[in-house]
Amino acid sequence: MGFFDSLIETFLDDHTRREKRFEESVLKKFPRKMFGSVRADFPVAPAPEGSASSAIPKKKMEYRVTHRPSGNEFLIEVTYFPRFDPENALTLCSAEQLARYQQYAEEQKIPLYFIVGLGGIDNWGGEDLFVLPLATVKTPVLQPEAFDTYRKIPQTDFSWEHGHLI
Repeated sequence: MGFFDSLIETFLDDHTRREKRFEESVLKKFPRKMFGSVRADFPVAPAPEGSASSAIPKKKMEYRVTHRPSGNEFLIEVTYFPRFDPENALTLCSAEQLARYQQYAEEQKIPLYFIVGLGGIDNWGGEDLFVLPLATVKTPVLQPEAFDTYRKIPQTDFSWEHGHLI
C-alpha cells in the first residue's frame, strides 16, 4: 500500500468514526421516557438490479422512532458532514435516493427527517445540528440557507411538538 493509499484509508476511517460518534450522539438526544426507537435497517425501495441507479450506494433508513405519549411514529436518517463542499453545498443523497425516500414516506404515511451534523471533530458536541423534514427537501443538493430554519442547538435533546420533530 502506497503513502497516498494509506492517507486515504486513514481519512476514511476517521470520517467513519466521526459518523459513528455523531449517530451515537443523536440517539442519546432522544430521551427514553419520551421516545422509543427501533432499528429499521431496511432499504428504501431499492432500484432494480442492473439499472443505472443501482450502482449508487443505497442509504438505509436508520431508525423508526415512536413518540411515546402520542404514539406518533417518524423516520430519521442520520447524516454527518465535516463541512460544506467547495461549491458551498451539501449533497444529502442522490436524486434517485431522494425520490425513494419520498415514495416510501408517502406510501407508509410517515414523516421522515434528515438529522444532519456539520463540523465538529471531537465527541460530537458538533458545530451545527439540523433537523430537516423530508417534506421541505426538494433537491438532494442543498445550499447553506436551506438549513437556517432547521438549526438545532447541538447540546439539547429532541422533542416532538405539534406533530413535528424539534
